[in-house]
Order: sequence, then structure tokens, then C-alpha cells
Amino acid sequence: MNSARTTYLDTGKPKISLRFVLLSFVIGMAVGTTGDFVHVLTKTTGYPADGPFPFLPFLPVNLPIWVPIEFGLAVVLMAVNHKLLSHVYSPRLAGNRQLATAAPVLFLLIYALTGFIKAGTGGWQDVWIASVTILLWWIADRTALGALFAIIIGIC
Repeated sequence: MNSARTTYLDTGKPKISLRFVLLSFVIGMAVGTTGDFVHVLTKTTGYPADGPFPFLPFLPVNLPIWVPIEFGLAVVLMAVNHKLLSHVYSPRLAGNRQLATAAPVLFLLIYALTGFIKAGTGGWQDVWIASVTILLWWIADRTALGALFAIIIGIC
């Protein structure tokens, strides 16, 4: 009998556990809020000081309390959709644990860089962001459904 753990990739059946949802939520909260923090810190974006929501405490910038919840829920939605569609959608490096671990770090790096690299609105700013994201899609996925997911997620 094989004692190795079986994952949803091995069985073809998506298993969405509470642990999976909570882990997705926490990763989304941490990574997304950190990226948004960098955007506010670099004045790429901002929130009005007299906004209707309270701000997160202990930060040197005004970041509304709903920001971590928004990013946590967004990552849960993305992760659950990927699992539910795993029987028809398999990115090129779907079974690569190193890539799965590196993906949030790469996202945060790109997100932060969009705050630090000031190439203006449109033009070169859009070119470098699009180039990096297309390159990451090419390395990790290369499927039409993956490109569609990326476009939908970008719009959302």
C-alpha cells in the first residue's frame, strides 16, 4: 500500500477543505495587504483620511480595515475556482510545489514593483507589467484557459 499523500491532482477529484480555504484566505490577506501597503507608501494609490471605514492600526499609512478581507476573499475565490476546474484545467507546472510556493512571492514582488517603478500612467508602465505577467504565464501555464483566468482576474 502506498503511504504517500494523495492530492486532488492525483485523484482528479477536487477536495476543498476548510484548511485549504483558510490557508488561501491568510495568504491572500498577507500578500495583498502588503502589496497595497507598498502602493500607499509609494503614493501610487491612497485612501481618503475621512473615509467611512476605520484604518488598520499600527501602520505608518492609512489602509482601510477592509483591505485584508478583500484580498483574502479574492484569493479564496481564485483558489477554489482553480480546484473546481482542475479536471479540465491543468497548467503546465500544476504539480510543481516550488512554483506553488513561489507564486505568492512573485505576485508580491510584481505588485510592489508597480509601486516603486514609476514609468508613468500607461505607456512603459503598462508595457513592463504586461511583459512580466505574460512571461510568468508562459513559464507556468501556457493554456488558453489560464490566459482567460488571468484576464478575468485582472478585470475583477
